[in-house]
Amino acid sequence: MSKRKAYLYATIGLICALLGTYIVYALTFPATIPTSGTYTGTIIVTLNPISIDWGPVTLANPVTKNVEITNIGTQHIKNLNMTTSPQVGLTSSDYTLTWNLEGSPLNVADSKIASFTLTIIKTVASSFSFDIIVDEA
Repeated sequence: MSKRKAYLYATIGLICALLGTYIVYALTFPATIPTSGTYTGTIIVTLNPISIDWGPVTLANPVTKNVEITNIGTQHIKNLNMTTSPQVGLTSSDYTLTWNLEGSPLNVADSKIASFTLTIIKTVASSFSFDIIVDEA
């Protein structure tokens, strides 16, 4: 519909509304109704603590550290997922990292304790670092 026609229909509709009468627009089928919208859900989490210091780690001796994860967003997290990247001083075949929340949901305003367990399975450099990435699967 052209802007001019739309303006004309809106003007007629306003006049009829003021006069207390109704207009029904005749549409041919199939009728198309344009729509639009904006999605406003957000996933935001806080971490406490915000980093992990593994301290001294020895070969084949697991070390576990806990992090509280809180969903402060407006959208539920259906399935928590964990990956790592990048590694400095070790490769992915040098260690295992597990956690207790894989596949768990995290509802809005809820908190869970994530227990991360690191096990070095091959001799590595004297120092190492990597990022733990928690997201939704």
